[in-house]
Amino acid sequence: MQVLDRQIAYFQHRQTELAKEHHGEFVLIHDESIEGFYESELDAYTAAKRRYDAGAFLIRQCLKPEEETTQTFHSRIAI
Repeated sequence: MQVLDRQIAYFQHRQTELAKEHHGEFVLIHDESIEGFYESELDAYTAAKRRYDAGAFLIRQCLKPEEETTQTFHSRIAI
């Protein structure tokens, strides 16, 4: 399993608990460990960039699963 997949699985496993305790805040996850909670996504990203390489962390908003929305984007660029 890729690093990002493990971090997403970790978040999903704890999502309901995190939403109760930190609803609306942004959580920074690194190595399947919570590294902090932030009021904005930008604050979380700034803290993460100071500590970790790109792709080594996950930032998610603490919402209940039923509150989340999914967006799908498509590109016409051929690889």
